[in-house]
Amino acid sequence: MSSINKLLETAKKEIGYLEKKDKNKLDEKIENAGNKNYTKYARDLDAIPGFYNGKKQGFAWCDVFIDWCFVETYGIDNAKKLLCQPTNSLGAGVSFSKNYYVKNKQYYKNKPKVGDQIFFKQGNKIVHTGLVYNIDKEYVYTIEGNTSNSETIISNGGEVCSKRYKLNNSSIDGYGRPNYSIIQEDINQCEVLIKYVSGVDYEGLNVRNNPNGKIIKNPIPVGTQLIIYETKDDWSRIGDNEWVCSSYLSDRKPDIKTVFGADSEGLNVRKIRSTKNNKPIDCLKNGTRVQVFKIINGWSKISPDSEAWVSSSNLK
Repeated sequence: MSSINKLLETAKKEIGYLEKKDKNKLDEKIENAGNKNYTKYARDLDAIPGFYNGKKQGFAWCDVFIDWCFVETYGIDNAKKLLCQPTNSLGAGVSFSKNYYVKNKQYYKNKPKVGDQIFFKQGNKIVHTGLVYNIDKEYVYTIEGNTSNSETIISNGGEVCSKRYKLNNSSIDGYGRPNYSIIQEDINQCEVLIKYVSGVDYEGLNVRNNPNGKIIKNPIPVGTQLIIYETKDDWSRIGDNEWVCSSYLSDRKPDIKTVFGADSEGLNVRKIRSTKNNKPIDCLKNGTRVQVFKIINGWSKISPDSEAWVSSSNLK
């Protein structure tokens, strides 16, 4: 695996992490969520003597997340070199982080590359940052800390998310480019694919430990964006020893419906389009994402190849 792919995989695994309301359960992805800017990222970097000029726990953490990914992937010394940051760095602040690249003549206003650190501005002020994991003719794709799933640029949003922006977005200030030759690996061969879970049963897409292997984690919901690092026959690798069936992946994000307004027990899933003498086969909680494959007389079919129907009135 190339040095950049290792970094992208580190960042990708953090997607969905929510900041915490206090110092408890910092290593849990979604538990103890809050809006106080407490994260495992600041905790870990605060524990490294001289990494920053002071403790950063409780402060906005988009740049802290990027620095953590570099340290987690390459170690402390290499991370500092790649990020152009000195001992007792001010690099937890986005403007300082940008200026370290500028000072080393490693800052570019356009033509991003995979592995760049992207910087966003409001007016003349640098306000947010992320990591570039893909580029096409129209968009730059990022993984960002302390943002949200909104299509706009969001700083201090409280979550690690994957996002995309038009290459000509006026809020993009530029790109800091780490010198990955420090790691002595070929960065030009780095190539990742972006796919979406689609055409899958409402229960989600199973993740296995190898092609045709055993299921190792909860199914991935329909519509989830995945980074593909390797393909083998009809299987795609999305992480270390994590494989999914390629038949359920699409280049385009599917049209997703969300369960809402269900009672306390949830929204019943039935084999036929009727509530009479028809025992439910499953029950979906509010907020569950589904893909609709057919609609008949107020009922929505939420599985591509089996009979699974829910009331359309409880989908939005």
